Amino acid sequence: MNTEHNAGVLDPAANQNTGSLVEPKPADSPASSQAGFVDTATDATDADAAGIASLVNLWADRGLTLRRDAADIAKTINEFVVVRDDAAEHEGVRACGALVEWPPTVAEIRSVSVADRARGNGAGRAIVEALIAKAKAEGMTTVVLLTKTPAFFAKFGFAEITVDDLPQGYVEGAIVGQGRNVEGRVAMIMQVS
Repeated sequence: MNTEHNAGVLDPAANQNTGSLVEPKPADSPASSQAGFVDTATDATDADAAGIASLVNLWADRGLTLRRDAADIAKTINEFVVVRDDAAEHEGVRACGALVEWPPTVAEIRSVSVADRARGNGAGRAIVEALIAKAKAEGMTTVVLLTKTPAFFAKFGFAEITVDDLPQGYVEGAIVGQGRNVEGRVAMIMQVS
């Protein structure tokens, strides 16, 4: 099922920084682009795999994400949301991100990447807000992430924690079990229910 996620405005007063969303306002939303429209994140499709890989690997080359190939992304395409445009660069993918679930209640935000042409226009915000909404819709109660850009995620209500404070099942499955390195990354968490 393909769903759209309009980028909403975080309203910290509505739910004490837990990431509550209110309806977007195109004229003044932080997710409004310079062209005056609100970026909309939608579920990725198989046709997006190569563009997602291109965009994620751009940021991997800059040291901010982990490299992914298009075939790997195609196998997990249901984890991704994208913001698209009609540019040829990255096959029209302006921004992307993935939500990986670690049942029963933990999800991880991964691979958040924004094309240079879309930076500062709300595409990244649209991706993160869509992933938080997706986590809530799937019944997840905790969203975690590992990042080198904690200030960006703090805007959504994520709080910095130590790696030792991450949920144990997540650490065993997503970090140790996959041989990932957390060095140089900040662990963050948000409760979403």
